[in-house]
Amino acid sequence: MASSLAVIPWNAESNKAVAKIDENSRPEGGRWALFFKAIQSPTSGRTMDQVYTTLGKALEMQANRAAYAFGLGPQVVAQKIKIYFGKGEETIQRLELLATTVPPKLEKRCLKLMKYALPTESANVQHQAFKNIVHLVTSFPGLRLVFLRTKCLDTSPSLDTISQLWNHSGCPDEDWEFWKILAATCLSECTISTIVEGSSISDLTNCQHGGLSVIEQLMVQHDCSDSQYSSALSLRYLGGILGFSAFWQDMGETHCYVVNKLCSKLVKVFKDIGVDVLALGPIEESELPFDYEGVDLLATNLLTGVLNWFNKLDQDNWAKQPWYETFKEVVQLLYKPRAGELLPCSSVFAASHFEEIFLTVFQDAELKLVVDGDNETTHTPKNMPYQMKMRDNIQEMKMICTTQTLTKTLWPQVEVSCPCQMRIAVTPIWNRMMLTYLNQDRILDIVQTHLEMQICHIQGQLPSLGPTPQAHHHVL
Repeated sequence: MASSLAVIPWNAESNKAVAKIDENSRPEGGRWALFFKAIQSPTSGRTMDQVYTTLGKALEMQANRAAYAFGLGPQVVAQKIKIYFGKGEETIQRLELLATTVPPKLEKRCLKLMKYALPTESANVQHQAFKNIVHLVTSFPGLRLVFLRTKCLDTSPSLDTISQLWNHSGCPDEDWEFWKILAATCLSECTISTIVEGSSISDLTNCQHGGLSVIEQLMVQHDCSDSQYSSALSLRYLGGILGFSAFWQDMGETHCYVVNKLCSKLVKVFKDIGVDVLALGPIEESELPFDYEGVDLLATNLLTGVLNWFNKLDQDNWAKQPWYETFKEVVQLLYKPRAGELLPCSSVFAASHFEEIFLTVFQDAELKLVVDGDNETTHTPKNMPYQMKMRDNIQEMKMICTTQTLTKTLWPQVEVSCPCQMRIAVTPIWNRMMLTYLNQDRILDIVQTHLEMQICHIQGQLPSLGPTPQAHHHVL
């Protein structure tokens, strides 16, 4: 039979459940298959199955939005639990009461959140529930036991038991699997939770008693753990403790040295996740899932607390503090290009609150940017501020530009028009204090001097550039 008379042409990507005919069984080399899924499907065929699948996803999205509007969904329930604990001293008081009695309303909300983690919900709802469970348990010590007492779980379930309970049919992605295991570890893990729950709430923020404080023990656990999930939980609990204002009320010598250790720990973590790498986008083709949100929370709470210390100290005494130099390195790393991608909250906080404390440091660097094709565009994508999106072929472009560390990410935009009809939006970082001393003409001179770009010849498709492109600087 001629290939043009075949009913269904072979498409290797359309369905994996196929009965393949040998590639060389025909003189003309055609390959055809019988699709078992179309026969076994309860619908009227493969096309209808695809229609129902697409329609189901659309309805699921609309249902989730409606549920959120009516106060349903894991995010809403988690927010209500956070509101119950309040802020400041109210949080400490309610956590202390939690050791003796659990309010029925709180127990009911914890049960509702646990139900959102069951496989009866969609994979997306489960995913959000996993994240909420991790955040709540590590932010409010003692709440883990409330989750374990719900009828969804036994009092002391194992990691495998919880994982099997939450397993979802289908093929959830690696990120979903990561958060499932992290949430299950958060509820079932005993070593780290014993350190935190075995201490009173006041002892969590106290570094004055003999021996290692809870914070120091958590840092040791992070260093010694051979599990990425236990390491992530150590950082999560550290972020939760630093979120208590009671810790920052003590500016004694012991607390200062503990903060210095925390800064050193953060510097190491930042470098481990590649914040110091001068690149944008994924460094490797397949990066493993990681709890960047936990690191971001820890960094944000550390910045908030140290900022309060700066406000209480005389400016002449800033550099004399034992934590000053390591904290300065933390801020320097948060101004790196990748910090804005991986740690958005702490990066913005550092940029908006510390521009007048540290001097600006300029550094010439070569950044690799990914661009598409040869069509013109003037907008940048939502998730990657430096990545230039056009259409057609993916090419690699090398751009020589000046990155500024220890500066405010106010991000005035510079548009560069190139002879090859591509418009590239470049977002340099400026220090507000520096802008106050420079007039507009001087700023434009600096832009043209320090942001000279030479876009490399890309596989013979783009002409080499001549003089420096014209730059238009907009100060926000």
